[in-house]
Amino acid sequence: MTKVINLDNLPSNIALVRNELDASQDEFGKLIGATKAMVFNFEKGFTPPKPKFIEAIATLAGITPEFLTSKKLQPKDISVRIGRSVDNTKTVKLLATILAHNIIIIKTLCALNGGKSKIKVSEIFTASIKDVEIETEKILKEMKNF
Repeated sequence: MTKVINLDNLPSNIALVRNELDASQDEFGKLIGATKAMVFNFEKGFTPPKPKFIEAIATLAGITPEFLTSKKLQPKDISVRIGRSVDNTKTVKLLATILAHNIIIIKTLCALNGGKSKIKVSEIFTASIKDVEIETEKILKEMKNF
């Protein structure tokens, strides 16, 4: 049996899934293994996505690839499934950032107590921002593997 792929509705369905996730094209691309430009082309109908992207998008939406490609979707078709994952994603990012900030504070206190008390406050904050970004990325990578 041949799979039904409705190229007329696929671009709007992809945009709907991305919008329900409250993700930018860049963020959405990272979730499905594509670039921002690829997502733009998928949503505009310039380039149909390869099956691996259709599978990834359907998985994010909690639906089958066949359902994603067979008809024009409505928010009710996917919002219940996505609603929980959106909240969890935002919560995980927030918690990772808070954890990274706490790691920086602990590292700074250890450095200050270790005899390096001549560190300028501006240097601590500059280092903290960079370290928070690095630590947040590490935590998010580890959480994806969890």
